[in-house]
Amino acid sequence: MSSDDANIINDINILKEVSQSRRRKIYRKRIDPFADYDDKVFFRHYRFDKSTARFIIDLVRSDITPLSNRGGAISTDVIALTAIRYLAAGSYQKDVGDCHNISQQSVSN
Repeated sequence: MSSDDANIINDINILKEVSQSRRRKIYRKRIDPFADYDDKVFFRHYRFDKSTARFIIDLVRSDITPLSNRGGAISTDVIALTAIRYLAAGSYQKDVGDCHNISQQSVSN
């Protein structure tokens, strides 16, 4: 075996170690407020009934739809409802994100 072959084998072994040592992302289960909340709870959270919230989401859907579902992309409904919740409650981003099981960084995007 030549030194080039040994170097390639060494590089492959290093790559295997690195890939095995990476921690896997853990995605929190996100709620679906339309399905999980009854009408009263939904109104208390968003200050709109479900049909009005759907109407608003449909108005902005083309502007906020994620380009892909890679990396556990947040659904269009949750993006819009997060913004509505923020505006309705005047809460900080972390509180709004906690309501939807998404991080503060995702809320700010």
